[in-house]
Amino acid sequence: MVSPFFHVPYSRPKSLSDPHHDNFKYELKELLTAPDESLNFSQFRSLLGPYLPAGTYEETCYFLPFAFTYILTHDDDALDFVTTLVWYCSEYADKLRSDRILEDARQGIRKCLDHWTKQFEVIHFDAEGCRAKGWGLEHFDYVRNTEVVGQALEDLMRFHSNSDLAVTFITELCQSSESVKQAWFLELLRGKLKGDPYCPPNYEEIDRIFENKRYIRTLVAAVKSTVVPFEKSPTYWSDSLALVETYCESDQRSA
Repeated sequence: MVSPFFHVPYSRPKSLSDPHHDNFKYELKELLTAPDESLNFSQFRSLLGPYLPAGTYEETCYFLPFAFTYILTHDDDALDFVTTLVWYCSEYADKLRSDRILEDARQGIRKCLDHWTKQFEVIHFDAEGCRAKGWGLEHFDYVRNTEVVGQALEDLMRFHSNSDLAVTFITELCQSSESVKQAWFLELLRGKLKGDPYCPPNYEEIDRIFENKRYIRTLVAAVKSTVVPFEKSPTYWSDSLALVETYCESDQRSA
């Protein structure tokens, strides 16, 4: 039996009203008869959305805690699934608050962010690896989970109701004394400077955090002594820190 991430004041629904007329009857029946432990991310998306959930809030809320349990144990599906959870917790924030479970849902989102950033793992492709992928590059690096973290931050800001979670999360990465979190902050900044598809979104509250260049310089110095010496990729930090340091020096050159 799968355990729900938290408890809600609703029982498993016996019917789904399909308010947006987006599902076939057999699909609704499959959703209702599938055991909680066998539901996959595609079925959770049908149940919870975004935008076109298979039932009303009262009909689908039962599944929300199980959806959090699922995403926290299925990293490979997280990128395709995170928007569902962030949207649902924003769209129904008032109802979740009335049911006294909004904070549980918000803690679920924050737990996801912490889970995805608990390690800092660079995946490196050398020239041969790039050729095998069909890329015309000499090397390529990416940090595992960067995409889902960026997507979650974008969703939190654009769906708005829980946007403070994104701002708090990035702020805490920036202010942390833990080397892994410091590395993650610099990775988010690197993505923002390069305009990567899953970089932190351009909102004033977030942009302001990345404008403290004096503090960013202290993070660069810290990471150079704690993380960089143990990095297996021969190119990630040299490329990333060159970009970040150029950004930090831009004001000094123009002064």
